[in-house]
Amino acid sequence: TLIFAAQVLLGVGVGVLIFPLINAGGMLLLDALSFVASAVLLLLAARRFVPTSDSAQANATASISGEISWRALSPLQRRSLLMLPMLATVGTPAMSLLPALAQQIKPDETTGFALPLLFARSLGQLCGPLLLPADRMRQYAGNNRLLAACLIIFLGCYLLIPPMSAWYLAPLGMIFIAHIASNVVFALATFGILREFDAQAVASASAMAWRWQLMAAGVASLMVAALTQYGGAIMALEVMSLVGLSTAAVILWKYRR
Repeated sequence: TLIFAAQVLLGVGVGVLIFPLINAGGMLLLDALSFVASAVLLLLAARRFVPTSDSAQANATASISGEISWRALSPLQRRSLLMLPMLATVGTPAMSLLPALAQQIKPDETTGFALPLLFARSLGQLCGPLLLPADRMRQYAGNNRLLAACLIIFLGCYLLIPPMSAWYLAPLGMIFIAHIASNVVFALATFGILREFDAQAVASASAMAWRWQLMAAGVASLMVAALTQYGGAIMALEVMSLVGLSTAAVILWKYRR
């Protein structure tokens, strides 16, 4: 989580600095080159880490024994798998609407307003996990009230952006606090998977949670796009906040401890 947030923060920070100096075509070219560089690094990694026949057989055996059946899972394991999709349902609409909110709130200063918001978002993502003491992770991961409070703080901060847009620093602070809260949930959700599944099943459980998270994010994004086109970014944010929070409440209530 920290490495990912640091990379995003670095990318957004560099982008903010060079945006006035390079045209849109140059920015897209740099973006494309970054993907090419990532692909090259993956190919180099694949060549360096070639599994031996013994390790390949061991990995295959572990993969088979680590297959997951939903019916065989305990309530805590099911809860752990649903945390990341729940976070995606709550967080994706708000995050995807951030540029649209900037455009609707300050149409004449969209770029100058949106880029600092993205930077504040990445900074909050970086700081969120740092607030969690390692010796209390297990206690926090099972605390539904803490998870619900973080999700409410996240949505509340986003909903406060439009009425506070007259002050430049206030929306930045709201975004920063919102993503501290969301990444606390992300860190606890990831920890829950690592804690509730044994070593052989962690990879399968993580892959399953990741796939569900992507599907939840995709569905939420489609709904946001339709609502934004129909009633604007602020209305879409309000509606999807209610939908996301209701979904999270159902999951947390069903798997309450």
